[in-house]
Amino acid sequence: DAICITMNPEATGAPVCFSAHMDTVHPIGLFPTPAVHRDEEKIYGPGTHDCKGGIAVALLAMDALEQVEYKKRPVMLLLQSDEEVGSRPSNKATINYICEKAKDAVAFFNLEGHTHGNAVIRRKGILNFLFKVTGAEAHAARCDKFGANAIVEAAHKIIELEKCKDGDGVTCNCGVISGGSVPNTVAGYCEFKVNFRFATKEQMEWIYDFVHKVYTIDNKVVTNFEREHLVSFGAPFYYSSIEGITCFRGNNFNNNAAYGLVEIETGELEVLWSTNIGSIGDWTGVGWNGQPLIVKWEADDLKGQNFKEEYKNRDSLVEVIYGTLDGKVYFLDYETGEYTRTGTINIGAPIKGTVTLDPRGYPVLFVGQGDNLNGETYIPFKYRIYSLVDFTLLYTIDMVDSVADRTWAASDSTVKIDAASDTAFICGENGLIYSLRLNSNFDQENYKISIKPELYKYYYKPLVSGTVGIEATPAFYKNYMFVQDNNGTLQCIDINTFEPLWVMDLTDDSDGAIVLEVESDNSLALYTACGVDKQDKDGYSIIRKIDAMTGEVLWVKYVYCSLDKAVTGGTLATPLVGKCNMDKYVYFSVARTDGSYRGRLYCMDKQTGAVVWTKNMPYYCWSSPTAVYTEDGKGYIIQCDSMGYMYLFDGETGETLYKLNLEANVEGSPTVFNNTIVVGTRGQKIYGVLIK
Repeated sequence: DAICITMNPEATGAPVCFSAHMDTVHPIGLFPTPAVHRDEEKIYGPGTHDCKGGIAVALLAMDALEQVEYKKRPVMLLLQSDEEVGSRPSNKATINYICEKAKDAVAFFNLEGHTHGNAVIRRKGILNFLFKVTGAEAHAARCDKFGANAIVEAAHKIIELEKCKDGDGVTCNCGVISGGSVPNTVAGYCEFKVNFRFATKEQMEWIYDFVHKVYTIDNKVVTNFEREHLVSFGAPFYYSSIEGITCFRGNNFNNNAAYGLVEIETGELEVLWSTNIGSIGDWTGVGWNGQPLIVKWEADDLKGQNFKEEYKNRDSLVEVIYGTLDGKVYFLDYETGEYTRTGTINIGAPIKGTVTLDPRGYPVLFVGQGDNLNGETYIPFKYRIYSLVDFTLLYTIDMVDSVADRTWAASDSTVKIDAASDTAFICGENGLIYSLRLNSNFDQENYKISIKPELYKYYYKPLVSGTVGIEATPAFYKNYMFVQDNNGTLQCIDINTFEPLWVMDLTDDSDGAIVLEVESDNSLALYTACGVDKQDKDGYSIIRKIDAMTGEVLWVKYVYCSLDKAVTGGTLATPLVGKCNMDKYVYFSVARTDGSYRGRLYCMDKQTGAVVWTKNMPYYCWSSPTAVYTEDGKGYIIQCDSMGYMYLFDGETGETLYKLNLEANVEGSPTVFNNTIVVGTRGQKIYGVLIK
């Protein structure tokens, strides 16, 4: 029921309405008898704050208006017997009565109390959801082989739902759950109720999308997996159909980050341009293993994407795309370093790894997250996929995953994409490998892009006890994925069945990318080296050549290194396999050799592992060596170090041809497009450097 008390019923102005409810909401017996008592100043009891105190305030306000002979408007006090729309005594007639009385009101005040006596000027919106989870019952004694526990699946979903609290208005609470029958039976059914609160319409729409995403998550463990759309990576030369470098180390073999040929006359290195970038706390500039992408866009791309007007009418543009530690992705003119786009991509947290562009030239950018703090602000770990048409966020993966054993969930590893099957692979420091069938839809005529990913996860335990995280970028050959982790586990996985072909212990943390090469006898070689982390203060970076299809170690070399908490020793740089006049050699850059802050670049015979020459670097290198080649097949190596020097070496002899000072530590790796090198530094600059 509801009643209306009206003051000034004859007044002609639009009314002012007060509203309150008269019930108290608590279980019988919760309060002692008598439930209500008073002292000289106050009354105590259930409902005094919510909402009998509000009724008293309204009556006092109306009494005060009566005393000052206020006559301009009617003043209404609408009292409802029951506050909750969903409660049993409420009915439609009562709601309609209140709405009819208040429909012409100039102001409406709800008189429920607020903490510390403050006024409430708005209320959050409410969405309630009922989740029903169906499993399969089985006896508890056979639950390791039979049955599917609905309560466990519900728990996974509740954990995912609880992650949505964003500190900016959205909250989520799972308030009621029930399920199962008896303790010795696997629960075949579970249901739970979730209450969301939100402040804006956009947040409401986001909640609907978020709930649908969680609703469709199926963390069911399967022992037999077979992919509907088979994956088979092609030769690295065919990885990208767009001109340029679209991912870390260029392709699915991770064998270089240079596009085109160079014309070298003097071999001098000259800074063409530099662009200032920012920082987040101690995360300054570009860090390990940030490498720029450099791609050539055609006229239709320039018109369809959010390029500045001065670029829209060009026939083509070579663009630098660089994710950096200030949380931003920079889009720069390869020739000048000027900004090319309207708007920005800023994830609000450091980007340590290399961003990835869809190798088909689709305007889709994949962006990982390197840390979850921006000052004192917590930024949840997510993997983000953006449209380059207008920087719309197309899809996110919550990397703090209930399936993972590890809660640290950064993404320094780089995505690789099989264009033919429309499938992307993401490795996380949470220890999971994610497979996304993207279901891409690119309407080139109208220049619109959409994706609807189907997500699968690969979970494994390491060979040696410990938590697993993957920072290294994997390599791919046909339907095989080669991946190594920070616990030292290297494995070859059939990605169409998610079954490991072989597994190996590499001894220590292995963060550099794996490199593959098809040899003259059609065998597949794998090159890798570990860091010095688990080996304590002193240890060895172990360089290996492995038969990729069998796991047989073909040769090995030990390099003594050291570390401290600030600077990891060993091999963090990705190996480089030589081509042309360097085709007999493979190159490894090793940090903190001989117990010092120096480093060493090794040129090694691919077949035997014998050291051909070494370059003693005065400062260690986390940056990966990159090769460039002239038209007549002569190769050169670009190597950057921790003091900010960029070197140009003769790839065959190791002779130093030039040394350029970039003034700050270069942890990231360079990319080369024709004669121009692009790389960023911890000194908050991105450089374009000409090879003369």
